[in-house]
Amino acid sequence: MIKVSVIAIILSGNNIQAQSSGWFRTPGSPYTYAGFQDLYFINPNTGWVINIEGPVFRTTNGGINWIMTDSISPMASLLCVKFINENTGWIGTRNPNRQLFKTTNGGFNWTVITNIPPPAVSGFQGMSLVGDSNIYLVGSDEAPSYFTRSTNGGTIWQSINLGVHATVLFDCMFFSKDSGIASGAIGNFVSEAICVVLFTSDGGVSWRNVFTGNRRKTLGWNMFFADRDLGYCAIESFSAPADYLKTTNGGLNWEFKILRNSPGYHMLAIGFRNENTGWIGGNTDTTFRTTDGGNTWAYTGFGKNLNNFQFFGDSIGYCVGQYVYKFDNTVVIKHVNTVIPNEYLLEQNYPNPFNPFTKISFSVPVALNSVKVKISVFNILGKEIRTLVNESLTSGNYEIEFDGSNLSSGVYFCKMESGKFLGIKSMILLK
Repeated sequence: MIKVSVIAIILSGNNIQAQSSGWFRTPGSPYTYAGFQDLYFINPNTGWVINIEGPVFRTTNGGINWIMTDSISPMASLLCVKFINENTGWIGTRNPNRQLFKTTNGGFNWTVITNIPPPAVSGFQGMSLVGDSNIYLVGSDEAPSYFTRSTNGGTIWQSINLGVHATVLFDCMFFSKDSGIASGAIGNFVSEAICVVLFTSDGGVSWRNVFTGNRRKTLGWNMFFADRDLGYCAIESFSAPADYLKTTNGGLNWEFKILRNSPGYHMLAIGFRNENTGWIGGNTDTTFRTTDGGNTWAYTGFGKNLNNFQFFGDSIGYCVGQYVYKFDNTVVIKHVNTVIPNEYLLEQNYPNPFNPFTKISFSVPVALNSVKVKISVFNILGKEIRTLVNESLTSGNYEIEFDGSNLSSGVYFCKMESGKFLGIKSMILLK
C-alpha cells in the first residue's frame, strides 16, 4: 500500500529525530528554519539535506534519524548539494566570496573552495556530477549567468559566461561528461524574464538555446527525468496560465504543458515515481499530483515550499521544502502462518478482477537455508512493469498486496521464480 509521509524535524541538541507515521509540523526549536533547499541521497538510506540558513543534516537509515553534521556558519543561503559517495560531496551557496564547499568525511567538516577563477559568481544554484571527476555548476540568480565545471575532481575549474543565453540559471543536469542541459530565464529579472532551456554536447564549452518561452514572468527551475528521454522542468509563473515543461527526446525539444489557467503558482520542483505518477509544487501552499503523465493534475495533501525531488525506482522517494518528506511504496511481505508448506505455490490473486488492490499469496517449502524468491508483474506484451519481491525468504506462507492504481485496465501476469520453480497467474484489472 502506498505510504506518503513527512519526516518531522525534532531538534534535540545536535540530533534530529524523524517520525514517518503521518503528517507533522516542525515543533519549536532554537533554530529558525526558512526551509530546506536541496537534498541528495546516494542510496535509499543515506542522504543529506541542506537548510537555506546554514545547517547540514545526514541520515543513514532512510530518514528515521537525522544528525546535524555541520553548520556552515555564518554562511547562509546554501542552495545545492551533491555527493559522489558516503564521504565526498559539495555544497553551492549564494555567496560570491564563498561559493562552493567540499567535504571528505560525510559532511561533518566542510572546506571552502578557493581556486575558482574570477569573476566571482554571485551564487551556484544547481549542480550535477558525472562519475568521480566531472562537476558541473550553474548560477546565478543575478545577471549574468555562469557555467562552472571541473573535469578532474576540482583540481582545476573553468567558468564560462552564459549571459548571451540566459540572465539567470537555476538547475543543470548532465547525462554524460559531454551531454547536459540547464534551465533558467533570459531578460530583466523578474518583469521581463522568459524561461529558457540550454543544451550542450561538448561538456559545457558551448551551449545553445533549445527552448525559449513566449511569455514574460516565467522562470525555468528544477528539472526531473523519469528516464533518459522523458523529462520535466518546473516553472515559477508570475502570470497566467501556470504551466511546466515536458520533453520526450532527452531535452532536445520542450513544450509547455498547462497546470492551471490561473496565475500565482510559483512551482519550483517536479518529480515522477514512474512515467505516469508525479508531483509538482513550489513556493506556495499547494502541491499537485498527476497519475496520467501530466495530462491532468489534482490537489494533493502534502508539501509546502517544495524545492527538489529524488526517487529510487517506483518505491522510495524524497523531497524537501518546509519539511523533509518521504514517499514509501515498498511492498510489505506478511508471514501469514507458521505452517511449513511441502512445495512451492503461487496462488491466484484475490480479488480477481481487482481495482486497484489485490492480494497475492505464495508459499516457500522446507529449506535448510533461505531461498531467493522473485515475484514480478508483466503486461500482456511481456514487459516487466513491477518487481514485488526480490529477496531471500525462509520457509513459510506469505502474502503481499499489489497496487494497480497507476495502471490501465487489462490483463496482467504475476510470475514467481525460485530455483527451478516457475509459477504464473493471470490477473485482471478493471477500472
